[in-house]
Amino acid sequence: MSPTEILQKFKGEKHQITGSEFMEVWSHYDKDKSGKLEYSEINEFMKDLLLKKKTENLTDIDILTYTEHVIQLIDRFDINKDGVLELDEMELLLRVKQNNLTQSGLNVDSILSSYDPHHKGYIEGSQIKELCADLLRINKGFSASESVDDFVAEVLQTCDTNKDDHLDREELQLFLQLSINREPETGKA
Repeated sequence: MSPTEILQKFKGEKHQITGSEFMEVWSHYDKDKSGKLEYSEINEFMKDLLLKKKTENLTDIDILTYTEHVIQLIDRFDINKDGVLELDEMELLLRVKQNNLTQSGLNVDSILSSYDPHHKGYIEGSQIKELCADLLRINKGFSASESVDDFVAEVLQTCDTNKDDHLDREELQLFLQLSINREPETGKA
């Protein structure tokens, strides 16, 4: 079985994951928070992927064989050929849904249009989580040390001025101002 067939077998032709799902996967497997997946982390990713699907009884040798094939596949996605998989390279491998921020930019009205599908004038819950995940994905300096859920909690604590667990237009403006001035090295506003 080719590396492409292996990946399609477990991923499915039509399946795409959301940005927040991707960031959860990323933070789980980037154990050392380096912002890169090294061989041992990729091996752990494959082991979990194969065992969760339970398509067959797999031995450790089977898992290592699959991992070797996947490493060959990863070589095709290792754009800068540094031997590790970085955030943007892993996005290509897992077919993550398009980042809304790359289309809407950092404009409050565009963000509301992208993340508020029901046009309520605010975003909440999973919409805030998607926004935070998309921001983490475009600002790679944050991704190595911060989970999406931690970032959402920080955003709500700092920007949700009326504490209703929503971000309205004014609170989104505050969020954008703080995000632009945020220091990636510390991960704090």
